[in-house]
Amino acid sequence: MSTPSSILIKPIVTEKALADQARGKYHFHVGPDATKSQISSSFSQLFKTKVLSVQTKTTKGRTKMNWKTRQKIHLGAIKSAVITVDKSTKIDILSFDKK
Repeated sequence: MSTPSSILIKPIVTEKALADQARGKYHFHVGPDATKSQISSSFSQLFKTKVLSVQTKTTKGRTKMNWKTRQKIHLGAIKSAVITVDKSTKIDILSFDKK
Protein backbone atom coordinates (compact mmCIF):
# COMPACT_ATOMS: atom_id res chain seq x y z
CA MET A 1 0.00 0.00 0.00
CA SER A 2 1.27 3.45 -0.90
CA THR A 3 1.70 6.14 1.68
CA PRO A 4 0.45 9.70 1.04
CA SER A 5 4.01 10.99 0.87
CA SER A 6 4.91 8.49 -1.88
CA ILE A 7 1.89 9.53 -3.95
CA LEU A 8 2.38 13.33 -3.64
CA ILE A 9 6.05 13.79 -4.45
CA LYS A 10 6.51 17.57 -4.45
CA PRO A 11 4.59 20.73 -5.27
CA ILE A 12 5.11 22.50 -8.57
CA VAL A 13 6.19 26.09 -7.96
CA THR A 14 5.79 28.17 -11.12
CA GLU A 15 4.11 31.51 -11.81
CA LYS A 16 1.03 29.78 -13.19
CA ALA A 17 0.81 27.34 -10.27
CA LEU A 18 1.09 30.15 -7.72
CA ALA A 19 -1.58 32.18 -9.58
CA ASP A 20 -3.90 29.14 -9.62
CA GLN A 21 -3.73 28.91 -5.83
CA ALA A 22 -6.01 31.97 -5.62
CA ARG A 23 -8.61 29.92 -7.54
CA GLY A 24 -8.18 26.93 -5.23
CA LYS A 25 -6.02 24.82 -7.59
CA TYR A 26 -2.79 23.22 -6.38
CA HIS A 27 -0.20 21.62 -8.68
CA PHE A 28 1.84 18.57 -7.59
CA HIS A 29 4.22 16.04 -9.09
CA VAL A 30 2.75 12.63 -8.27
CA GLY A 31 3.90 9.03 -8.49
CA PRO A 32 3.73 7.50 -11.98
CA ASP A 33 1.23 4.82 -10.95
CA ALA A 34 -0.98 7.02 -8.73
CA THR A 35 -4.69 7.11 -9.53
CA LYS A 36 -7.01 10.08 -9.11
CA SER A 37 -8.71 8.53 -6.10
CA GLN A 38 -5.35 7.85 -4.42
CA ILE A 39 -4.22 11.42 -5.11
CA SER A 40 -7.47 12.80 -3.71
CA SER A 41 -7.36 10.73 -0.53
CA SER A 42 -3.65 11.49 0.04
CA PHE A 43 -4.16 15.24 -0.39
CA SER A 44 -7.16 15.31 1.93
CA GLN A 45 -5.31 13.21 4.50
CA LEU A 46 -2.18 15.40 4.49
CA PHE A 47 -3.86 18.82 4.38
CA LYS A 48 -7.14 18.00 6.19
CA THR A 49 -9.37 19.45 3.46
CA LYS A 50 -12.02 18.22 1.03
CA VAL A 51 -10.93 17.74 -2.60
CA LEU A 52 -13.42 18.79 -5.28
CA SER A 53 -11.62 17.41 -8.35
CA VAL A 54 -8.31 16.00 -9.59
CA GLN A 55 -6.90 16.39 -13.10
CA THR A 56 -3.79 14.43 -14.09
CA LYS A 57 -1.33 14.80 -16.94
CA THR A 58 1.56 12.54 -17.93
CA THR A 59 4.42 14.15 -19.83
CA LYS A 60 6.21 11.65 -22.04
CA GLY A 61 9.95 11.13 -21.47
CA ARG A 62 12.38 12.24 -24.11
CA THR A 63 16.02 11.91 -25.12
CA LYS A 64 18.31 14.91 -24.85
CA MET A 65 21.81 15.33 -26.26
CA ASN A 66 24.61 16.61 -24.03
CA TRP A 67 26.81 18.38 -26.54
CA LYS A 68 29.84 18.69 -24.25
CA THR A 69 30.19 14.95 -23.62
CA ARG A 70 28.41 13.80 -26.81
CA GLN A 71 26.15 11.50 -24.83
CA LYS A 72 22.42 10.99 -24.99
CA ILE A 73 20.53 11.51 -21.74
CA HIS A 74 17.06 10.03 -21.21
CA LEU A 75 14.64 12.22 -19.26
CA GLY A 76 11.93 10.06 -17.72
CA ALA A 77 8.18 10.57 -17.85
CA ILE A 78 6.62 12.88 -15.27
CA LYS A 79 3.06 12.70 -13.97
CA SER A 80 1.52 15.84 -12.51
CA ALA A 81 -1.85 16.59 -10.95
CA VAL A 82 -3.96 19.70 -10.49
CA ILE A 83 -6.00 19.35 -7.32
CA THR A 84 -9.01 21.63 -6.87
CA VAL A 85 -10.32 22.51 -3.42
CA ASP A 86 -12.79 25.13 -2.20
CA LYS A 87 -11.63 28.72 -2.90
CA SER A 88 -11.97 29.71 0.75
CA THR A 89 -9.44 27.03 1.78
CA LYS A 90 -5.85 28.30 1.95
CA ILE A 91 -2.99 25.79 2.02
CA ASP A 92 0.70 26.68 2.36
CA ILE A 93 2.30 24.24 -0.08
CA LEU A 94 5.68 25.96 0.11
CA SER A 95 6.08 24.42 3.55
CA PHE A 96 5.07 20.97 2.21
CA ASP A 97 7.01 18.42 4.17
CA LYS A 98 7.19 14.75 3.24
CA LYS A 99 6.32 13.03 6.49
